[in-house]
Amino acid sequence: MCFIKIINSMGKIITYKDEGTKGVYSQIKLKSNDRVLISIGDGVVKIYKLGFRGLIPTSTIWGPRDIAATSMIVFDKEKPTKSLLEAIINCISDCDSIRDVRNRLASRESSRKQQYAR
Repeated sequence: MCFIKIINSMGKIITYKDEGTKGVYSQIKLKSNDRVLISIGDGVVKIYKLGFRGLIPTSTIWGPRDIAATSMIVFDKEKPTKSLLEAIINCISDCDSIRDVRNRLASRESSRKQQYAR
């Protein structure tokens, strides 16, 4: 299923597929007009920067991370979701730019590691 949906005043979901055997993915257009692709498949999660009008992944922003590790980083008790893809979208949808996405995920990953190390 593909559609365009405004996430909030800052981002838009350009494509969204959260079921099926050929992977799960979503493309998001950030406020800065940067586009990212969230890809979940073969037990790993990757987030790519998209170039060439959102058609081609040009670099990996985050990942690969296994699904269990990603779940601990992005799921938020205050914003319950049914899927990992939705949780990732909720986590990064208010980021203004690629740099903000990297910083948000790195910060959450670091805080979760500290939390579980106690």
